[in-house]
Amino acid sequence: LQTKHHIFKVKPFITPGNEGMVHHITIFKCHKNPNRTVVPHEHPGHECHTPNMPQDWGECYFGNVIGGWAVGTGDLSFPDHVGFPLGDEDDGGEVLIEMHYDNPMSKQGVLDHSGLTFLYTPELRQ
Repeated sequence: LQTKHHIFKVKPFITPGNEGMVHHITIFKCHKNPNRTVVPHEHPGHECHTPNMPQDWGECYFGNVIGGWAVGTGDLSFPDHVGFPLGDEDDGGEVLIEMHYDNPMSKQGVLDHSGLTFLYTPELRQ
């Protein structure tokens, strides 16, 4: 984004058939770091808090929590006067998304494309 915007709603989308396995999703806004490891779009991701996760992404945990989703919840809607800033001077242009699963049957070969959609506006809120 070239200018500051505000997120006003976060909407989950859960891959059909995976409703019982996707447990929760948390999104962190990363601060600027021009040296952060770039992960290709098609990358399958990393296990959270393990040595295979690039160390420079760990600093995103010290940023801001944008929002999240958990089993039993729906959309996260901010009040009409509230928005979460994107595109401001502290915006690194990257987010860290943690997705945790519950797979008690140890089902193998499951593909998941679940995630969150951010609705945002250039009309800034208070």
